[in-house]
Amino acid sequence: MSRGSEGDRCSASVSAFVLALSLALPSTPGAAANFDVAKDTHGQQLEELYVKLSGEVTTGDLSKLKNILAGFDTEGRNEYDGRVQLYLDSPGGSYSEGLAVADYVRKEGISTRVTSDAVCLSACAIIFMHGVARDPDETAYLDRKIEIGARVGFHAPYLILPPELQLTGDEARLAIAYAYSDALSAFSKLLESGDKVLDSELLIKMLRTPPNQMTYVETYGDLLKWKIGLSDAPKITSLKYEQIVLACENAWAQEQGQRGTSSLTDIRTNKYRTNPKLYKRLRGGGEWYQFVTEDYSGATCNLKITQDVGQLDVRLLGFSYGEENLPLDSTPGQVLTYEYINEPAEKIAIAKNN
Repeated sequence: MSRGSEGDRCSASVSAFVLALSLALPSTPGAAANFDVAKDTHGQQLEELYVKLSGEVTTGDLSKLKNILAGFDTEGRNEYDGRVQLYLDSPGGSYSEGLAVADYVRKEGISTRVTSDAVCLSACAIIFMHGVARDPDETAYLDRKIEIGARVGFHAPYLILPPELQLTGDEARLAIAYAYSDALSAFSKLLESGDKVLDSELLIKMLRTPPNQMTYVETYGDLLKWKIGLSDAPKITSLKYEQIVLACENAWAQEQGQRGTSSLTDIRTNKYRTNPKLYKRLRGGGEWYQFVTEDYSGATCNLKITQDVGQLDVRLLGFSYGEENLPLDSTPGQVLTYEYINEPAEKIAIAKNN
């Protein structure tokens, strides 16, 4: 046999190996993903589309989702602002397909949700983190939310080696080279996409988590640091001094791209602060709080708290420095939800019993 024919056979064997090889995220064996659709209408006007992906993420899921939304477009999705929510319940599956769906979800402005009775792991979690919504003026913002009790978990992708393939010598070396190249390409796509939606801390944790383990979204600190919303959070009906301070602490940490570390005990005992001051002012029907501490590098935390139909509306008007005056009366502020008044290390599930 000629040297050329041996090389051709080796190349053919490696090609078969690469075709059979897939980058995947481990999952519990199960049925391929199904898509269920529900519509929210007001009279004849289509208000919102709810799509649920359940089962293992497999090749073809992106096409299924596109076909569903293509039908929705013809019914008027683009006639107003087109709200679509994708509910996820999947143990994971194909990494490449999951990343393709995730990229589509981000570009199309599709919100993502995981309910209290659902799990979203591996490839599913990547899709979840790409949830985005758009305002009528096309301004995009992250919109991925979980309910208390939902399980969202991440770990590194891995290579599935087809058991029937037995390669040796040149074939094995070429196969490893191809697999390495494919892995780098896959990771680069994740980095390109993840740069817009994944916190660097989460990305590093995910890549460091072995395939047989999982990094879960577990605490209020996880929610705030990784910018994940809590869709069924209890209403804020009252606030103690410590919680007001904690709201500022958590908001400051998030603004700095950090994870909050404060606890209510630390605040009560003034364990690590120097010269903290809290000013309460009544103004315009609401209460303005200004909290000053050296922990903010001299910045003042400006909060506005008002009553709103049986609950408190808590807004961060911003951090000011020195004699700087913020336009407080005309600043809408950032809504601080239930996550902000809880200790970063506290488990999310605890809130269900509060």
